Amino acid sequence: MVSMLPPDLPFTLFLPSPSSFQKILRLDPATSLAPDTATLNNTLAILSRVLAFSAVPQLLPARGLPVRMPISVDAVSGLKLLAWRDLDGTVVVNGIRSECANIRKGELIVHVIAGVLMDPEFEQSFFPDYEEDT
Repeated sequence: MVSMLPPDLPFTLFLPSPSSFQKILRLDPATSLAPDTATLNNTLAILSRVLAFSAVPQLLPARGLPVRMPISVDAVSGLKLLAWRDLDGTVVVNGIRSECANIRKGELIVHVIAGVLMDPEFEQSFFPDYEEDT
């Protein structure tokens, strides 16, 4: 996902962990992007949406976030994010804790989070609110 953004622009990304990709998005990081995968177009569409919910056009290093004082920032998609730092230094965004913070790649800062940022409409496509009759 990081390769989808130019490395010379200042962005912060709150990206899902590999286990979040599998559990929530039902994507296998090892096979979902294989060129011969029948669902490659769907995978790329999902990744593009997740990137838009996760990318903030400013640098937000962990040390720059206030401790337990949420700040509001807008993702590229327009999704409102609340970000802060916990007492132990963990970055938290919309209540989702980071697993790894402050990964630098050019002008990008990446925080790997234990979940996926998305709006309710997109979330509904992964968690229908009804049970099918069997």
